Amino acid sequence: MAARQKINLFLGLLLGTQLVSPICAAPLKTAPAVSFAGGVLSIKTNRYEVQWQSGSMISARSLLPKAAALTIVGTPMNVEQMPNGLGSFHEQEAAGRAQHHPWGAISAPFSAQHPPTVETKVRFEKLPDGARLTYTGLKGDAGATLVQELTVEERTGDLVIAQHGISPHPGVFGVGFSLLNLRPDIEWAVPYFGGQRWKSDAHKGNVTSIAWPLFWNAGLIIGQMPQAGAFAVWAEDAAMRPKYLRHFNGDGVQALEFEACNEWPYHDKREIRAFNWRFNTFGGTKETAWMEAAQRYKEWMVKAHKMVPRARRSPRWVDEIALIWPSYVDETTMKKMSEIIEPKRVLMMDWGWLKDFNRRIPEYKPQDENLASKIALAHRYGFRTGIYTSMALVDKETHPNLMQQYGLEPYFNGLQVDKPANNADWLVYVHPGSPKWRQFYSEKMRDVKKQYGIDLLYQDVTGSGVGSAGLIDGKSFSAGVVAVESEIRTKVPEAALAGEFWTEVNAAHEDFGLTTFLAWGDEAHKTWISKADQPHPLLSYLFSDYCIYWPHQVSVRDTKRFHQDQNINEVIGAIPTWDASPDDRVSEARVVLERAKLWAAGFRPAFPRQWKQGAVSYLRDSKGRLVRYIRRGGSSYCYEETSRGDRLRYARITGQNRTDIGSPVMIDGWVAYDKQSPIGLNPNNWYCLFPGAPPATGFTITELPTDAYINGTRRSDQYVLLELGGQGNGTISWRTQQPLVSVLTGANRHDLKAHKATVNLPAPVLFAFKPPEAITEGALLPLGKWPHRMVSNGQAVGQAAVHSEVPRELELNGQKRNGYQVIPPLGGVGSEHSIDGFVRLPNDPKIALKTSLGRYGGSGDGVNFVVRVNGQEIWRRFSESKAGWEDVAIPLGAFAGQDVVLSLAVDCGPSGFNTSNDEALWGEAKVD
Repeated sequence: MAARQKINLFLGLLLGTQLVSPICAAPLKTAPAVSFAGGVLSIKTNRYEVQWQSGSMISARSLLPKAAALTIVGTPMNVEQMPNGLGSFHEQEAAGRAQHHPWGAISAPFSAQHPPTVETKVRFEKLPDGARLTYTGLKGDAGATLVQELTVEERTGDLVIAQHGISPHPGVFGVGFSLLNLRPDIEWAVPYFGGQRWKSDAHKGNVTSIAWPLFWNAGLIIGQMPQAGAFAVWAEDAAMRPKYLRHFNGDGVQALEFEACNEWPYHDKREIRAFNWRFNTFGGTKETAWMEAAQRYKEWMVKAHKMVPRARRSPRWVDEIALIWPSYVDETTMKKMSEIIEPKRVLMMDWGWLKDFNRRIPEYKPQDENLASKIALAHRYGFRTGIYTSMALVDKETHPNLMQQYGLEPYFNGLQVDKPANNADWLVYVHPGSPKWRQFYSEKMRDVKKQYGIDLLYQDVTGSGVGSAGLIDGKSFSAGVVAVESEIRTKVPEAALAGEFWTEVNAAHEDFGLTTFLAWGDEAHKTWISKADQPHPLLSYLFSDYCIYWPHQVSVRDTKRFHQDQNINEVIGAIPTWDASPDDRVSEARVVLERAKLWAAGFRPAFPRQWKQGAVSYLRDSKGRLVRYIRRGGSSYCYEETSRGDRLRYARITGQNRTDIGSPVMIDGWVAYDKQSPIGLNPNNWYCLFPGAPPATGFTITELPTDAYINGTRRSDQYVLLELGGQGNGTISWRTQQPLVSVLTGANRHDLKAHKATVNLPAPVLFAFKPPEAITEGALLPLGKWPHRMVSNGQAVGQAAVHSEVPRELELNGQKRNGYQVIPPLGGVGSEHSIDGFVRLPNDPKIALKTSLGRYGGSGDGVNFVVRVNGQEIWRRFSESKAGWEDVAIPLGAFAGQDVVLSLAVDCGPSGFNTSNDEALWGEAKVD
């Protein structure tokens, strides 16, 4: 059939499907008023007034809760500033692909787009509840036609936007429309990176493009008005097809563009019939209007995907889980873990259970032949267990004929790149839509559950599709995932499911959605998405009844990133994740346990009708008790609301020198306090506060200069070492129950009786309760007998393992040395295994620390060897993961004759991981 005949055939048809779902919005009081003049369509209801021109909305007013303009006066924008209209790769393939990267800024001109313009012919047809506009002769494609139907649904008041485009040329990939000329003071609630609040600094000067579902995690965006009220646009797309959101933040104006895309292949497609988009306005306060808007989408989503709440699914144990513990099944560590939290509240996740990494997918052969008995052991203790699986990955080297056997196709980002001729990797990302595959894979999950007793089956990359890889059995990639998981639910109802990312795809059937938001983008983006007022609970509102967010662990010793991660996790109601050893008591680990205690007590994400000032999220238990998170400045405070007033559960603070809680609070391991609060905090660092007075230690700093802060602390029965930062000079005072033998700042000694001293900042201050160990020049240092400490950002936070008090002779790369082995902790730079000696250095200006740095080799990104004197770094050497010894000499003449804390430290390198191959050695250390 010729292209023109196809156009005429479709002109009179209704476009798209409309799912009926219950909603909270009031029905229309009167029929919509519809008019058309000068190429502009006007629609007015009791909820809104809109004007539509050249295929996009050019102006709008909300009438809820009272009349307010959504757009600025005048219409300075035109449709060509956004990728509107019919999109086609015909003669514009490079330009079309460039605008479909899953995440990032795109630039006009959008030559692959063919929008209607003021020169385009438009035909208006009145419909009972709206209008049909037919545009012929689109920009750059004179033979193309775009049909848009704008109808008002009586029951909801939604403006339903249906589109159909057709071109005489092949390569049609999609169709888009915009909301142009939007006010610059509108803030956006978006399901981006877990849920975000976009303010005036969002994407300034750029057109930002985001793909569903990977980064734009629901087909929804909500505009929040400055005083009250909101409006929303969302995709009514049960088939889970490719779609994109574009946001423009210009000089005094904003715009949104919404694109619905075809499925691959595109080379012979000449038309696009889009799913419906819906627009509506809502009343309510600034705190609650977004929930009214989100509720419309949520009700549609639940009905469209037949979603069952977690609490009503067959694996009822899921709702008891209060802590995710990525760990192998090991009886010793399970015993320790059971001392800090009830085992039935813990889900142990074994990521590395497969033989030869993932070379056995989907055969699923464990590397441990005793896996079933180990899982049974975990169950006897009361723990639940999970393992890694994936319906969307195939090891093609182990199973070379599997894809052909089960009708699988490789998955790829079909709008950004075309289908590859062949997959060069051994692990293939596949489209799981095949009915034969669905049956095979669901039965495989049943067998894995039966054979090993696994409680949770993690399905890798299930919610992280971008673009399209075509249809299999009429299903898109995401719809294929939902179909497979539906069959798993039927065949293995007692098993829980989890997957990646945290989208509607995951929420449809999974109990947990996993990702790590801080793995994407540069440091500026990570800081931006996690700053105090940036995260928004929108995704939690949509998904948490069905699918809880499970963050990939961020090391508690990677302090800055841990707190960035918590800034998001607290807002979106993420389940706590434990990544430390069971006996780790660093304050950040204690925060994770405090959150786990709330989960164990039945607290879950909540959305009250009234929010207190400063509240960014809430939790509620079955008895109606509330916990709320307050943000002040960059800090976060967790309060439980009680009949006697608010009770602090914990706080994470930054940007402060002293605390302002108003009741006694303490920091684990801190030594400086006024009457009820810690003092001497570094405003650039993060600290975890807990209610109550600090434990009695026999030594307390009671006064510091106003601008002084403590960068590091080490304490033992021999000494307390403070590394003070700041500028200028001032008085430091202390209270002690232990007699001191000296108070030192460098070579200066202070009066012991005064209990105060004047210091010039920055400076270390060393309080000694016992004399130091005298060092003999040329003698080996007894590193095995010195204290081994875990240090996090200068603070000693616990004991580190001492492998041997005597050195071992080791041959590395043909060289022999006597050395002490050290396994650094997770966390990277700033998280160290430190060996500390309180010593008196020889009074010789030529002295140096001479030692050998040893590495076993293996994969990894290397480690840093660091030497400190009184907590201050004097030397650092990066060591790659290569086997061998390196002899070094570090001058110590500046400290000759002084009593000092000499520290030899190692961290696990810039990534913060790879500790299995980051083992390091200090060999034959001496001062000579």
